[in-house]
Amino acid sequence: MIKLESLSFPISYVQVSQEICVARGLDPDRVLAEQFGISPAARADPQGQISGTQFGALMEMLVEFVAQSPDHQRKLIDFFPPTIHGYVALAAITSATVKNALDIAVRYAHQVMPAFEMRYTVNKGQCHVALNRLADLGVGNALLTEMVFCALHSFLRLFGGADTPLHLTLMHDTLVLSELPELYRNLTIETGCERNLVSFPESHLNAIIATRNTATHQAIEQALEKNEERLRQQHSMAHRVSGVILSMLQHQRVVEAQQVAQALALSSRTLNRRLAEEGTSLRQLYNDCRCAIARQLLGQGNMTAAQISEQLGFSDEANFSRFFKQQTGKSPGAFRASRAQQE
Repeated sequence: MIKLESLSFPISYVQVSQEICVARGLDPDRVLAEQFGISPAARADPQGQISGTQFGALMEMLVEFVAQSPDHQRKLIDFFPPTIHGYVALAAITSATVKNALDIAVRYAHQVMPAFEMRYTVNKGQCHVALNRLADLGVGNALLTEMVFCALHSFLRLFGGADTPLHLTLMHDTLVLSELPELYRNLTIETGCERNLVSFPESHLNAIIATRNTATHQAIEQALEKNEERLRQQHSMAHRVSGVILSMLQHQRVVEAQQVAQALALSSRTLNRRLAEEGTSLRQLYNDCRCAIARQLLGQGNMTAAQISEQLGFSDEANFSRFFKQQTGKSPGAFRASRAQQE
């Protein structure tokens, strides 16, 4: 399993929680900012992301909402349109056939829903779409699985497949969205199974999608591929380790190698090997992160060098000064002075 805190999700998913706040008569700006640390400015950024921890907290909110009544279950499904998945959904909608759309989803779904891996196979006249959970969202695991199914069903309706017979197998024992059988009369459900799987007739793979558009599809796929390259760089082990170290340094003065490895669900030996393959080391990344924080704090001018030294876990100010000069070529004082001149 991937640690939830190491993942990020598109800001577009916050729309569901906004709708729930409105349905409850609550102020979305206040609730999302105070309870989840998501400001209106962050929600206004179309390329924005929320952390895995924030996403998990939002899922807890959704679980609480749907548990209150069948009507809330129906509202949640309405709050979760296919387009909430951004470019991946738009690429699927503009594909030529259902098979083309599934190929797009398999290739790029991790960009918007990194908590799952999607695969599909064809066997004995049936197409089986597997949803493999990669991260643990606690109480939100079952609901998120069912919501991913709802998104798939909504897409199938777009090509006129509303009456397509679907078979859903779920690993959890009890439906969270108990209204699913009522809402989708063409659906059969099994719970307590070994896999999360959606199955439908193979013949539907060749169905033409009414909203297909070659030019639009190509433009969207180019945007997805560009984002894929950016994610490949961000998802390097060095990038992930740096993120963990920076997060830890906000709460503690010294970061131990074992702590970093545990946060990434790796052994220390595997972590060191992966970093060596990328031409770096844990010590180098640790130093880079401490230097980055030191530069930021020195530039802000609110703390003395001694205070920064203590916060970053150095034994004394002299050691911090030597470290900083080795990393940047300037003493803390000279760096602060140069920044002041630039301003």
